Amino acid sequence: MFAISDSMHQLKSQHAPSLPPLEEKKVWVNTDHPPVPDAEARAMKPGDNASRMAQCISCLPPSYSDDATLAKVQGTVILLVQISADGVPSKISLTKGLACGLTDQAFESVERWKFRPATDADGTPIAVVTPVEVTFRMY
Repeated sequence: MFAISDSMHQLKSQHAPSLPPLEEKKVWVNTDHPPVPDAEARAMKPGDNASRMAQCISCLPPSYSDDATLAKVQGTVILLVQISADGVPSKISLTKGLACGLTDQAFESVERWKFRPATDADGTPIAVVTPVEVTFRMY
């Protein structure tokens, strides 16, 4: 056996913050670039040959929240993002979230992203809906 130092006892007595319940429904709508009706936005799939998918051209990663750092939460937030014909996120819906404020951090980050818009077969920019994964990893 080995002796436990005072600092180790202090660390042992500290508890990670409890994980709050996840929000079931969360949607953000861009008031400057309102979304088109869901039926008008095209769902994009990899390998869709009739068009060009939207490409992120300015996608800064989100920050870790202090609570998530203390709790050592890692994982992926999955968002369903409507990208307007001018390449701006116009609507973001939560598909799968994370605790400790990471869902909010993912939303805040993706709200500021800029995309090269998707185009149809004729090269005309179109509004699309695409899933976006925001991964949080502690290194």
